[in-house]
Amino acid sequence: MTSERVKTTSERLKTTSERVKMTSERVKTTSERVKMTSERVNDLRKSQDDLRKTQDDLRKSQDDLRKSQDDLRKSQDDLEDAQNDLKKTQKWISFRVLMLKKKVNSWIESVSLYEERIKQFLLQ
Repeated sequence: MTSERVKTTSERLKTTSERVKMTSERVKTTSERVKMTSERVNDLRKSQDDLRKTQDDLRKSQDDLRKSQDDLRKSQDDLEDAQNDLKKTQKWISFRVLMLKKKVNSWIESVSLYEERIKQFLLQ
């Protein structure tokens, strides 16, 4: 009986040893999977950080674009104001030229009249 017990115990030990080996292999495999999953998680975190940075850059670019558009609108408004001022100045200059022409014509007439009078005076 003792021999049978030893035999049975020996078989149980073998079976248990095999189970321990299998479990050890499973633990190794699971450990590798955990390691790979951890690396994937870290990669995902890095990707999320990169995405956040990209989104921040996009927001900044959009803000810059809005500012540029505002500057463009202001420049267009300034250009319109300058064009309106130019039109007013052109009208004023045209008016002044017309008035000067009238004065010059009036002076020419006066000079012509004086010339006529001088001629008549000299002819007398």
